[in-house]
Amino acid sequence: MRPEKFYANSTYHVCSTGIESVDLFADEIDCTRFIFLATHLQSPIRMHNVFWYVDSYKKRGAFLAGENKQKEILKNRNVELLAFALTQNSFDLVIKNLEEMALSVYMQRLLTGYSKYYNAKYKRSGHVFSGVFRSKQIKSETDLLSTSAVIHKKPFSKQSPAGKLGGHRWSSHTDYTDHNRWGDLLNTKEILGIFKNPGDYKKFVMGHDTES
Repeated sequence: MRPEKFYANSTYHVCSTGIESVDLFADEIDCTRFIFLATHLQSPIRMHNVFWYVDSYKKRGAFLAGENKQKEILKNRNVELLAFALTQNSFDLVIKNLEEMALSVYMQRLLTGYSKYYNAKYKRSGHVFSGVFRSKQIKSETDLLSTSAVIHKKPFSKQSPAGKLGGHRWSSHTDYTDHNRWGDLLNTKEILGIFKNPGDYKKFVMGHDTES
């Protein structure tokens, strides 16, 4: 267990990178697998047959976990995913920690699950991620908006997988500015509720100075 304390009902920016010898997200299946884990591990409920869910997304554009399974996750979840973005060798998440230290357990399941998948697929062993994940508590509305803007600008960066893997599917940017593909498994209401409409949020993101 990590030494720092993750407080209940507090929000955190969480990120990590892959070790130098790997591309964390080399193709669409890698991206889809990680997003499935990030969205479906928000409760202690175990998910089986992950490959089937990922394959269903590739074929139909949805994970098809079923309404009852999603309701079960939402009823029992102890973290909430607010935003995410993948680049070729890193990820960023905004997570609301609903129960004390639940974030640690969530991240352990997420990183362990993805590492096992990655090593099996690419016939390798050892670490996939560069050290432990990094986290920063988000303490104000201003900080929350700024963090979300920085994350949602990443699909437009040179290191984004968006260009070679098709659009901006690998971040929640499109879920905020167009249609939320994950339903309540991605909580967009907390941030979008600050704006009059998604268009205003999109303007905020694109006008945000990531160097400030």
